[in-house]
Amino acid sequence: MRSRGDRNPNLALATGLLSMLSVINAFIAFIIIDPDIAYVIVIVTQYISVFFVINFIYRLTVADSKTHYFVREWGWLDLLACIPFIQVLWVFRGLRAYITFRPLSLGKVREDVRREGAEFALFTAIFIVIIILEACSVMVLYFERMAADALIVTAQDALWWAYVTITAVGYGDMYPVTEGGRLAGVILMTAGVGIYATIAGYFAHRLLYRRFDGTDKRSGPTNEAGRSHELDRRLEEIEGMGKEVLERLDRVERLIGSNDLDVPVDQAPRGPKS
Repeated sequence: MRSRGDRNPNLALATGLLSMLSVINAFIAFIIIDPDIAYVIVIVTQYISVFFVINFIYRLTVADSKTHYFVREWGWLDLLACIPFIQVLWVFRGLRAYITFRPLSLGKVREDVRREGAEFALFTAIFIVIIILEACSVMVLYFERMAADALIVTAQDALWWAYVTITAVGYGDMYPVTEGGRLAGVILMTAGVGIYATIAGYFAHRLLYRRFDGTDKRSGPTNEAGRSHELDRRLEEIEGMGKEVLERLDRVERLIGSNDLDVPVDQAPRGPKS
């Protein structure tokens, strides 16, 4: 049986993807010899833990039974996945990814994407941005830290610069001086434009198409239930109007055929006298 926390397919997909990314990051951080580069990856993975905390609270809140969720629906696994500072526990996120993806099929994923395309695009864009932030932070630190007059020399510097660049803030306190670092900046600025466009499209979708079904917050032009409900309501209105018109025509016919409208012969209008 599918838990209530998994009934949002896009949230479940995001949980699985971030779980996989955490496991991959843990493996990369373990095999990389350079401690500065590894620290960038560790910091990103620790911040991903915020998502797992929110995910655990959400699942615990919507669960019909807190005990059943914690014991039978792998709630204890979600709790262990929240811990950011013990890297060995990140392996449990891999188990969460396996549990998430195991019941999914390609047809089911396609159906969910078709039904909730805007939300899927938003979660996908955020996931891609996290990967780009991490990769460009590693890239700029690799090229910049040994350069003359470099301003980006630590993992914290690289992540700060990457974030303000992708958000188009650009304080100017840090900037790359090497060709490789500037290439990372170009990638980040391009990704920033893409994520803003995706967020704008998502909210436009929600605002424009919520009217299709006021009782369903997820309704939209691709929501078959919402469209069917709206069409049924309109057809009922048209049918009611048709019945009312027929009733009025019937009353008019009865009035025309009644004796009350018969005009006596002596009261009938006469033509002009010749």
